[in-house]
Amino acid sequence: MPAELVLGSEIPAVSIAVTVQRMVMEAGANRDFMPVHHDARVARAQGAPDMYVNTFFVAAMIERTIREWAGTEVRVLRIGPFRMTRFACVGRMLTCRGRIAAVDGVEVELEMSMEDDAGPTMSGRARVRLERRT
Repeated sequence: MPAELVLGSEIPAVSIAVTVQRMVMEAGANRDFMPVHHDARVARAQGAPDMYVNTFFVAAMIERTIREWAGTEVRVLRIGPFRMTRFACVGRMLTCRGRIAAVDGVEVELEMSMEDDAGPTMSGRARVRLERRT
């Protein structure tokens, strides 16, 4: 559990490389077989610059960022709403960030964002409950 909860403070960022293998494994694990997530030709034909991550990938990055900060005992109450503002494509390095937006006892509201080297790709929120250890 984080030692101190200061409004506006940032939680540690998490970066991850978006590789073809990672995208195919994630899409398969979530049974999201939309070709835009694993076939560059199809993604480009539909107007995307390349194959891109899906919603589950984004939610998983948000949760990973939260758990890196708060530990595995944190209870994630809600991820979202979030808005994907630009394609997060294969070959990029994605970085997920969070900032403490509100504290209500042991519950914390986080403002979350994601970016790659070309700029923002997602903005949203998450809410967690920090479990107290006795």
